[in-house]
This record gives sequence, structure tokens and C-alpha cells, in this order.
Amino acid sequence: IVLTVIALVMIVIHPEIYIQSTKNGLIVFTASVLPALFPFFFFSTILTKLGAPLAVAKIFGKPFGKLFNASPLSAYVFFMSLICGYPVGAKLISELYASSLLDKENCKKIASFCSTSGPLFILGTLGITVFNDKSFAIVVLICHYLSAFLNGFIYRGKKTNTDAVLNLPLDCNDFLSKTICNSTLSMLNLCGYIVVFNLIIDLVLNSGILSCLPNTDFGFTAQALICGCIEMTRGCMMLSKISISKFLKCGLITFLVSISGMGILCQSMSFLSKCRIKAKTVVLQKFTQSLIALALGITAGLLLK
Repeated sequence: IVLTVIALVMIVIHPEIYIQSTKNGLIVFTASVLPALFPFFFFSTILTKLGAPLAVAKIFGKPFGKLFNASPLSAYVFFMSLICGYPVGAKLISELYASSLLDKENCKKIASFCSTSGPLFILGTLGITVFNDKSFAIVVLICHYLSAFLNGFIYRGKKTNTDAVLNLPLDCNDFLSKTICNSTLSMLNLCGYIVVFNLIIDLVLNSGILSCLPNTDFGFTAQALICGCIEMTRGCMMLSKISISKFLKCGLITFLVSISGMGILCQSMSFLSKCRIKAKTVVLQKFTQSLIALALGITAGLLLK
């Protein structure tokens, strides 16, 4: 309550700053996120309704079942998560659960290794726009994807009988209009998160809380990590301007991309909560993935030095 009141007072004192902050969040959403994600949201839902998860599961389901003790449908969610990025993996898990194709335990297992950023963001936004170094972005991409894959082994648990779900029918009645409605509502949900967390990070920066950090590379790095844990892209942009060793920068960027930030975590939890997965489970899974990513990023950076 106290923090919320402080935030409101700051907004009242300097409305022009936070009106602009809100506009910036909306600009990011309409100019970057909406055109990049809406097609993935729409077509991934179409594929799900047309039975693509079952087709992919028949081809790749067996190895995924043995590796992660998860439903064969995890193969479809994994590939779509790699291609589409956050938070499509969580959205697909939610849709498959709603269709009775996954149970709660399988949803938890699959969520541990099907939460990844997309190549469009890492290679395009980070590689070209932020770092102007595509080879650096490729290393981050590989380490990030590998961290998700390895993270799945931590949460694989006991083997469950999941073959029966492959025979369940999918509801394809009026799927086009339902898909458009579903995708639009999901995008509006994401818009709210992007605007709110863009506002929060400006409140944090303007509050002077981080002014206690020293004006050194260490202090700037700590500030970038804190901001990145709130909003990933902002933290990555801040890290790109700091003069630290390339191997450390590689590890920290991979860490931020993998932990994804509070904004994306809340987006994912909004979908996974429908599968009765607790928020602390999602946070723990992302934390372990990000630690693996940090180790892989630093190692890869040292090898390429």
C-alpha cells in the first residue's frame, strides 16, 4: 500500500514524465510487440485447433517423453516456443490444458523447458539494434535455448502415463472467429503488462533508489541487472553501454533473456495460472534456467574470447 501511494504521489507531482512513460509503453507495444507477436499468437492457436500438436507428438513425442517424463505434446510446445518466443509457450500450455490434452503435472514439467525468447528478438532486436553484433547474438541465442533444454531435466520428476491424451478430439467449431477473439484479448493483456512495467521501471529510476550504487562499472552493471529483472529489454540496452569484459556481458545478457523480467513473468503466469500452476513454481523454474544460462553464457564468452 505504501509503495503504491508513493508511486501515485510521484505521478501526481510529475504527470508529464509518466504520461510520456505510458505513451512510450504504448509505442513499444504498437510499433514492435503487436506486429511481431500477433501473427504468432493467431497462427499458433490455429495450428493447435487443427490438431498440429497431435501430428508433431506422433513424430517427436517419444524422445521428449523419455527425456523429460512429459506428455508427447511437449514436443509441439517446445518447438513453437523456440520459434515464437515469450509468452507463446505458456499460452499453448494453457490452451492444451483447457482442451483436456494436458493435466496439471504435465503442464508444470513442460513449462520448465518451454519458456524461451524468440530468434526475432535475440537476433534482430539485440543482435542488430542493441549490440550491432549478430555473432554475439547467436551465442546468446544458443546458450539461452540450451539453458531451457537443460532446465527441463531438473523438473522431469516421475514418469506419468500420457499416451491416452493423443486420442482426445479437439474442438474445431467456429475456430476462426474464436481464434481472432482469443488472440486479440491476449494481445490486449500483453499491452497492459508492457505499459505498466515500463511505467514501473521509470518510477524506480526516478525515485533515486538506485542512486546508492557507485558510479562505476560495477554500479552501472548492478543497476542494469535490477532494471533488467523488471523489464528485460531495458536492462539489456543498459548493459550494452557498459564497458565490461565480453564474456561477462555475454553471461549477463543470457541471464536477463532467460529470466525474462517481471513483465514477461507476469504475462506467463496469467496463462499458467489457468493450469493451476502456482506463481512460485514459475518463478523458481525461471530462476534455475537463468542460472544455467549465466554459466553457459560466461563459458561460451570465455571460449570465444
